[in-house]
Amino acid sequence: MMEEMMYDSDGGKKIVMLEVSSKQKGGVMKGSKRSLASSGLVYKLDELRKELSSGHGGIFPHSVLSTQQITLLSTERPKTMEQVEKIIGKLKAQKYGSKILEEIQNYELQHPLPSDLVDEGQDGGNRSKKRSKTKNAPVVIESSEDEA
Repeated sequence: MMEEMMYDSDGGKKIVMLEVSSKQKGGVMKGSKRSLASSGLVYKLDELRKELSSGHGGIFPHSVLSTQQITLLSTERPKTMEQVEKIIGKLKAQKYGSKILEEIQNYELQHPLPSDLVDEGQDGGNRSKKRSKTKNAPVVIESSEDEA
């Protein structure tokens, strides 16, 4: 929390509490290892998306899978149809789920995750539990009467 001294129109002081937060995703090293480990799978899933879109009457590739869904699939690497359904929804899972799972399994056989990443992100999408929340020391900002 951050305290800031403010002055109301009568010249009286009042303290306003401001919460300042900064978001940081994982360590730099783990993030870069994860992105390197999943970037090849992103490419494979993108190729599958193009193939599926042309096979279904030439629909737009992003109608099959969004870029965000491809990123999630490559990061989470689902093993079951239920996990795929949580990421892309029931209808898309019914249409494309088996091919997506097959693509992920084939990729994992050829490119297994490094051992230090295996247990991360494999908990069915409950990644929010892994984030640590740290308390930052309050920052005090003092202002002169001119700024009010």
